[in-house]
Amino acid sequence: MESITQSVNPAPFPLPGGLESPPQRWSLDDVAEQLSALRVQGGSPSYSVIARRIRQLRVDRGLPPGESEPGRITVYDCFRQGRRRMQPELVADIVLALGASPDQANLWAQACTVAQMQADAAAVVTVRTELPSSPGPFVGRTDQIDQVVRTAVHSPGSVMVLHGMPGSGKSRLAFRSAAALLSAGLARRVLVAELRGHHARRPPAAPAAVLDALLRAAGVPGREVPAAVADRRALLASKLTEERAVLVLDDAHDVTQVRALLPSSAAPVLITSRHRLPELSTQLSLPIGTLDQAQAVELLAHIAGLRLSLADQETAVDLVRAAGLLPLSIGLLAARVAARPDWSLTDHLQALQSRRQALRLDDDVEVALHLSYRHLDDQMRHGLRMLATHPCDELDPLACAALLGLEPEDAAQTLQRLSEHHLVVERSPQRYGLHDLTRTFALARSYDEERPADRGQALARLHAHLAGSVRSAAAQLGIGGEPRLDVAVSNRHFEDEKQAAAWVTQEFETLLALSAHGLAHGHPRTSVQISEDLGFWLIRCAERADLADLHEYALGAAERLGDEEGVARAALAIGQVLVRESRFAEAIPALHRAATAFATAGDRLGASRATTALAMIDVHQGRLEAAIARFTEVVEATKGTAAFRHGIALDNLAVAYIRAGRLQEALACQQESLLMAEESGDTYTRANVLANMASVHQQRGAAAEAHRAAEESLALSTDLDSVPITAYALSTQGRALVDLGRLDEAEPRLRRAEELATGLHDQVLLCGVTGHLATLAQHQGEVEQARAGFVKARDLAAAVGAAYEEACASRSLGELALAHDDPQTARQHWAAALETFETMGSPEAARVRSLLQAVDHS
Repeated sequence: MESITQSVNPAPFPLPGGLESPPQRWSLDDVAEQLSALRVQGGSPSYSVIARRIRQLRVDRGLPPGESEPGRITVYDCFRQGRRRMQPELVADIVLALGASPDQANLWAQACTVAQMQADAAAVVTVRTELPSSPGPFVGRTDQIDQVVRTAVHSPGSVMVLHGMPGSGKSRLAFRSAAALLSAGLARRVLVAELRGHHARRPPAAPAAVLDALLRAAGVPGREVPAAVADRRALLASKLTEERAVLVLDDAHDVTQVRALLPSSAAPVLITSRHRLPELSTQLSLPIGTLDQAQAVELLAHIAGLRLSLADQETAVDLVRAAGLLPLSIGLLAARVAARPDWSLTDHLQALQSRRQALRLDDDVEVALHLSYRHLDDQMRHGLRMLATHPCDELDPLACAALLGLEPEDAAQTLQRLSEHHLVVERSPQRYGLHDLTRTFALARSYDEERPADRGQALARLHAHLAGSVRSAAAQLGIGGEPRLDVAVSNRHFEDEKQAAAWVTQEFETLLALSAHGLAHGHPRTSVQISEDLGFWLIRCAERADLADLHEYALGAAERLGDEEGVARAALAIGQVLVRESRFAEAIPALHRAATAFATAGDRLGASRATTALAMIDVHQGRLEAAIARFTEVVEATKGTAAFRHGIALDNLAVAYIRAGRLQEALACQQESLLMAEESGDTYTRANVLANMASVHQQRGAAAEAHRAAEESLALSTDLDSVPITAYALSTQGRALVDLGRLDEAEPRLRRAEELATGLHDQVLLCGVTGHLATLAQHQGEVEQARAGFVKARDLAAAVGAAYEEACASRSLGELALAHDDPQTARQHWAAALETFETMGSPEAARVRSLLQAVDHS
């Protein structure tokens, strides 16, 4: 075993490229690339050596040896391109293990954090399933629309790019063209994805996230969305073809982003971009320039309601030319002209020309925005400025009312009037936002014309409103106890749990943005409160990949507040999410931090929740005696508390007993927990216990009882909309059906469990389901498919450190090898399984030992 200290290489060790501060533009792929360069510079040690060095570093910090060493695969993944997540603390430890100083390691951790934040922001996507109900005045460009229709007729599945400068009307033309395709019967529905190629504050949308959102909008349940981008793209192609949909990809960033999204389908695709995308294989590349003078004058007259005399025509031409002949700027300018009927067109022209030296955006758009803004009334100006200050992409009318400090009716009127002036966009029904250019302009005006205190009060109102809305939702959803932090009462109310759940699901990106803003801009209590109010429901029911982000913001906010209980709760929530996602190495430090903080505060229940999560890691990593001891401690701590807490504690202890082969003790715990749940009406615990009880019956050889328990659990979890329990119930039910010989019924259940486990990022569950599918293939006589499945299950388990699942897969591989006259291979697999089972103290060791003895004497 290699032994190292903190100073592996005491020599000066600059960052790659001589960087003395963390780069602000690194992506996660850049971090991986630079780590690879650093590894070469450090002598190219193996990933196992790096892992051992990290273990020693962590032991030196006081972390227990059993929880210190990251897996070789975990370390290797940090050097691999294409990662969705990367842990800054692990990156820092890798850099230290390669010889850097602590200060340099901190810079690497900062660079990784920035890259992760960019990756997280790129994963938030907006998709709509209908065109704007009132897209506004539109003139000319019939030739372009005809070209789109003709192309779609002659080339089914056409890819058509509409490219031009900002404000040239690309998006509106794309929507009109999509409507023409619908009218011509070339498509039956539309899907619109916002790619954010040129967003003012957020990075371009990540292709994987766009495909996910498109599939969900097309009716694919989240649990059925494939994990791989290629598989998502193929499924999207199938759905588009099946439903004859036209796909609009609005504001593409570059050819790389678009290529990752394009399906090979019979459906037409319309792409808008500020770039020509010449590298893209298309059936139509259509440049969208400015309007011609006649069209621009027609648009001005139509919006402004003018009847132009011959004398006005020449001035109108000069006016639209000064406005740049851009549809966006002309529309806004026309609204200003309509608002000042006592002004002549010459007056408007002189006013416009006098402001040309003060442009802040692209000349024409800045002029139009500025002139339109100057002639709004005070309330509308104030509203526009305030709408530019919040951190969210869009808000509903109630949230807008809170931000503006208006009654809902007055806010709705302001939004409507701003929309009529083309300054506010209703992106979907009752969802209001600003065009990027408008936001930039209005935010600049806000800095110039609003007191900082006024902006601060507006944001405080928005935080208070959404915090109160979260509390109202949590009251319906349940938060696992009494709320700790007081919040203002919201005017948003929910009729039932389903309505509250739908609101949280719809608003999650808004709440995530608000939490990040709260941490960075003086509202840390909001970040803490949202995490605490929704964390209990989210971990039980939600299917999202960014839950940990919400709690990370809360942790930073609680640290800033000096709120030790908030720190403990946020660290616990982070740990629980990471355990569900099988990210055990990352979860352990968070859970230890939570347990220590709760213990210091004398909060036994809080400490018991952290202990429970640590015990679950013990179970997965094969430390069964430690797990049983920890779970027993939690059972004692929860006696006399709420029935659901004690019931869950008993069920968790049963899980450890199952792994240890103590089935009668497991069943006793489950029966007691089930009785408590039935008496208290706790449907969630009932569903959870029944799913685990099915595993007991399965190990007892009682397949029919296992099937009944899993079926009852599935019915309850489906009614609860609890994706995690549904996934486990389907897995155990599928395995029971295999044991019963009902193979045709087993496969669809196991396939669905596989999809749900993938969506939940629950790698341990995925290992189990993969093993069940391999067993199914074995029963179906598909030997190679079975072998590949068991190998996949074993490798998945090894990658996340799930010792029990890895050993089970090795045992099954041995059985498969022996069944096909390969005793030598069987012996190798069983030897590997036996070592793990013996280390765990699992009764499976005796079974494998007998298998080895039998093959040795054959």
